[in-house]
Amino acid sequence: RSFATQLFFPEEVQRQVYAQPPYAERGMPRIGNRQDMIFRADLLLALKPEGEGYGGSFVLTLPF
Repeated sequence: RSFATQLFFPEEVQRQVYAQPPYAERGMPRIGNRQDMIFRADLLLALKPEGEGYGGSFVLTLPF
């Protein structure tokens, strides 16, 4: 069995991150979360400022 998923960052956090080097060179992603075809609200990470970055966690449950 295999499992793959994608997690999403809040767009306000993306704007702050992409304003800093080295990410500023790339610019913001062209597609926002809501326009992403695989976006689901339950895959949106709840982040909070932690030191010079952000911290967060998520629970992953896999049926066996």
